[in-house]
Amino acid sequence: MKTGTITLMTVGCGLLLWDFVAPFPFGNLVVLSIRQHNPTAYWSLLFAWAGVLCTLPLYIILPIYSACERVRPLFDREPSAGKLPPYPDPASREELFAVIGEVHEQTKLAPSRRPSWLTIPAEGLYTGVEIIGASGSGKSSNCICPFAWQLFGYKAQDQEKKVGGLVLEVKGDLCTQIRGVLRKHGREDDLIELGLGSEWVYNPLQSGMSPTALAFNMSTLERALYGEGKDSRFWTQASEALASYLIEIHRILYGYVTLFDLFKAACSLAVIKKLQADAEDAVEKISYVLLDSDVYANLPAKVFREVSLLKWDRTWPRHLKTRSTQDLVDLLRGAKVPFATEEESNSPEQVEAAQRLEFQRWNYTKLMNETDPLTRNNISTGLKVFLQPLAGDTDDAIVRRIFSPPKAVYDGTDLTHGKPLPPLVELIESGKVIAMNIPKAADESAARSLNAFLKLDWQRAVELRVPQMAAHPEKHWRSLVWIADEYQILATTGGARPGGDEKFLNLCRAAKCISIVAYQSLNALESGLTAGSDWRTVFSAFQTKIFLRAGEPWTAKVVSDMAGKKIRALQHFGFTEGQHKARVSAVTGKLTAPESSVNVSHSYNLQKDVVFEPCVVEELPRGVAIVFAHDGRRPVEPTYCYLKWSGADPNVGYYETVH
Repeated sequence: MKTGTITLMTVGCGLLLWDFVAPFPFGNLVVLSIRQHNPTAYWSLLFAWAGVLCTLPLYIILPIYSACERVRPLFDREPSAGKLPPYPDPASREELFAVIGEVHEQTKLAPSRRPSWLTIPAEGLYTGVEIIGASGSGKSSNCICPFAWQLFGYKAQDQEKKVGGLVLEVKGDLCTQIRGVLRKHGREDDLIELGLGSEWVYNPLQSGMSPTALAFNMSTLERALYGEGKDSRFWTQASEALASYLIEIHRILYGYVTLFDLFKAACSLAVIKKLQADAEDAVEKISYVLLDSDVYANLPAKVFREVSLLKWDRTWPRHLKTRSTQDLVDLLRGAKVPFATEEESNSPEQVEAAQRLEFQRWNYTKLMNETDPLTRNNISTGLKVFLQPLAGDTDDAIVRRIFSPPKAVYDGTDLTHGKPLPPLVELIESGKVIAMNIPKAADESAARSLNAFLKLDWQRAVELRVPQMAAHPEKHWRSLVWIADEYQILATTGGARPGGDEKFLNLCRAAKCISIVAYQSLNALESGLTAGSDWRTVFSAFQTKIFLRAGEPWTAKVVSDMAGKKIRALQHFGFTEGQHKARVSAVTGKLTAPESSVNVSHSYNLQKDVVFEPCVVEELPRGVAIVFAHDGRRPVEPTYCYLKWSGADPNVGYYETVH
């Protein structure tokens, strides 16, 4: 561009010199004689004349142009941003996708004359989106709420295609914002909010999961809350064995169990022994003693006084029947009284319950027999301490009412405590949005654990969709979205054991689930997880990463390393000073020279340089992010992205708002 401009200016000045200053002397006699006798010399003279006229201005134009180029940036205005393409309204989208924000220049914070939208299709959203930024950088207002507005607005009135989801938070304001988003799309009735003042009740243990799986979830939450100490493997196994045994016992005895039931049982080893005996009586085979009517009438007086106190079944005319006990059998045999015995066959349900109880009892008793009484008491005390804030003690009856409701609530005979949360599978397939609203300030351990209980229950229901979707590919399966704010508080991992967020994130793509989480920094994520290396697995499970302003240097360094380096032309200036006829001054004793010179050199070198400096990540303005996007097939080059504010007009560009 510069070369073309200089060429045009030089040629233009040469033509002006040709016409007005030094035209070629076509009518000169010498020139005419040369043209007649030597045409080659004539044309050579003509072109040489024109070349000199067009070259001479170059020596004047080039220094002037160079000087102008150097001072021009001092007077240039910042280039204005071009007009954005129309923002696609979520209600009118035929395909599911999300607009992250507007893109101008890829690697510098400057407006572009041709801005565009950074969009991620559904296939890319299914690979997960994580938002990382310091407090106040815009995680909720610039990311979570705008994304929720787009996803929940897709096919909002279509009962088969509208998006359902789960929203978890611990601050207490996100659920209100999600309710406003759903209200804008006419979907306020689709929100089911669980909280301390909610009309819904939820029993985390009434999920259809096996006692072993529920106990594993509880131990995972316990480790997340209190960390791992010395001999943590033993205490984890002991706590799981006790919890699964108590859950199985309550299901056999009552067909129902709550966190408060487990808390009461864990308060005393005597209560555990009593429940164990009752459960064994409920599943064992029932034996009866049969006596002939005449034999019963002629019993010895001593024996008659004992057996008459028992409850006898007199339905049959020839004999009497009562439940057998070892004392009764010994009494009749000692008195040589003839009698018969009969065993009642158990139902298939009783047989299955007996097998389950036997497995749990063997696991529990084996562990208890290997420990001393003090250790056994410590095991039950540890479980009690973990369950106390979840079950709701005498000072927190609200938590007990909502999360440990009586059996009558789920039976439908007593709804005074609230409406029971329907099965999550039904809510998922009907497009409902479930939100847990328990502020961390009210009860940190209860908020964290109950959120995690609901999350694990919902993740299990989502994973159950995968085989059903494979068996019925002709059916339309709605998309789902899981949103978690302050994820560093809610994250749970399984490590080498089954379960955990990292395993769900690797499987949820097949279930058409979009995972969107937000947390403050990589340090916060690492400190929120018990195992030191689990944060790497969770961090790498999300393919789309949105980095807002970093609050600590480690996260900024990771962003810079992820973006890598690019070959750039870096300019270098060199200054050299030379002296001629140097000598030592007799007056000052310093080196002096009558002649000196200063040379300046300017050069460009191709070098690899980082795309984003760590300091740039730490100084990002609010609403501006560095995005590593993934479209489901391949990653997109990292770029600056200008996010949209919640509630603002998306068609108004970022630089229009700033200026």
